[in-house]
Amino acid sequence: MTGIIAGVSATWARIATDSYLSTVEGDGSNGMKPFVLSHLAAVIAGRGNDELFWIIAMEATKFDVPFDDLARFLPDIIVDTTLGVMAALALPPDRRESELFLAGWPAAADRPAIHAYAWRHGQSRIKHRTIVGQERKISIITAPHLPDAKVTDVTTNDGLLATMRRQAAKAEAASGQKSIGGKVIAATAFRNLVQTEIVGSLDAGSGEGESEPPGRAQAVATASKRRKPRQKIGSKPRQKPPGRRE
Repeated sequence: MTGIIAGVSATWARIATDSYLSTVEGDGSNGMKPFVLSHLAAVIAGRGNDELFWIIAMEATKFDVPFDDLARFLPDIIVDTTLGVMAALALPPDRRESELFLAGWPAAADRPAIHAYAWRHGQSRIKHRTIVGQERKISIITAPHLPDAKVTDVTTNDGLLATMRRQAAKAEAASGQKSIGGKVIAATAFRNLVQTEIVGSLDAGSGEGESEPPGRAQAVATASKRRKPRQKIGSKPRQKPPGRRE
């Protein structure tokens, strides 16, 4: 499970996650959950089984296509990858729902967007919605959902930490076990690059200072170092996306 706080404005799209890894092989450890697609200046983050998300993210890197095309073909990648590893993951029925978020810049737009995908493992139906940045509005997504999220919850360090602590408490109350924790890591996509930063620790007693909304001058292109998944993904050249399902 993962805590997600996402926001999009007219100049940036941000996805923040916790760092707690909850796969069978990774319980209790921490890792970099926002996955940066450096060649697209885009970010992927997932909620559900961390190992499944990692495999999907690795599959997405194989497709040498523009951001818009990747967003359009991700449902096929999600369904095919999920079906391919379901047996190996052997997840119980109550852990077979996932969400994936993709943030970046559509080629034809002058502002960023966040694509959100939700699905149940073994089913081909994907719920897909797109949120495009607005000039005078910052749109916010929280998962687990918090109905009263506000702008500072995604634009400041204090807001990110406080909001994800609330998400962690909500998730633990629902499942009876820890599923969100460690550090809060934010990845912000600008037009041509991505900035990642460690915001602070969820185990600390209070926030670690307030930050300004993401600024272009502070952005630095970066790629995330990730752990290896249980199922090895072969190294292949990037390829064109599969044909769409009828």
